[in-house]
Amino acid sequence: QSTWGDTKTTKNKMGILSELINITRSHCGRSHRSLFHGKNIVTGNNVSHSNRKTKRRWEPNVQYKKFFSEILGKDLRFRVSTTALRCIDRKGGIDNYLLTTDSAQLDSPIAEDVKRYMLWIQAKQKTALSNASPPSQ
Repeated sequence: QSTWGDTKTTKNKMGILSELINITRSHCGRSHRSLFHGKNIVTGNNVSHSNRKTKRRWEPNVQYKKFFSEILGKDLRFRVSTTALRCIDRKGGIDNYLLTTDSAQLDSPIAEDVKRYMLWIQAKQKTALSNASPPSQ
């Protein structure tokens, strides 16, 4: 019978706990599941003619979009702000956008995971090409 104080059990439970924390952290919050390219919800006041102020929010214009990734060879579905859409078009596609945009600007764990996977696939393809034997003459 093991208790919480047992070192084996503590390591096991802490591992499970940290896994749960990482899972919930990477999939919580609207901005963490989307590509907003630095756009956030802004708060302020509606001001009437009598100068009465009431709180309000300005939310980014967000659309659901599918992008085809040439590196992964499949469609990726993201919630994307229109600012991010323009940046994706400017960079030449979702692959270039994710690979060239820095992490602070992406600010999305899901986008970071996709970026990391794309880099891994590219490295795997490079090693496969370098290990291929040259044609004999």
